[in-house]
Amino acid sequence: WALLERKVYENNWEAKNLDALARRIKQKAKEFDQNMLQTMVEGVQKKLRAMWRDGLYSVC
Repeated sequence: WALLERKVYENNWEAKNLDALARRIKQKAKEFDQNMLQTMVEGVQKKLRAMWRDGLYSVC
């Protein structure tokens, strides 16, 4: 989420309303490399499985 937030607000962009913010989020989300996103999701899945299997603090 932090990566998306940085892209949305780069160059000190500010939303005038919720519709503008939603459009900006969709626009910036499309700019991400899909392979990078897939790798990030897989990493989260691995951590969630480890927490389920080994306990919450196993991934810290």
